[in-house]
Amino acid sequence: MQFSRRSRQRSSGVAGRGPGSVSLPRRLLVGDLALAERYVKALMDRSARHALELWNVVCRCFQGVLLVKRGDVGAGLELLRTAFARVPQKLA
Repeated sequence: MQFSRRSRQRSSGVAGRGPGSVSLPRRLLVGDLALAERYVKALMDRSARHALELWNVVCRCFQGVLLVKRGDVGAGLELLRTAFARVPQKLA
């Protein structure tokens, strides 16, 4: 039982490096927007809880892509613009 739960967590991207760390981009690429949204929310919660500003920016980018994929191009691009503006200058 323990093994199967761990296997499901790994395959869903919930365990390990973070929620959706690998699965989130895949979900967006294949169009599984409901699961991608779940991963975005989990990643946003985790980045806020641990004050990980760069991951918060990455999450906002994923949110923007999700909006674009759902047809709300204007809002998605605006979210991407504001997220990119928040990238620390040391990384730009």
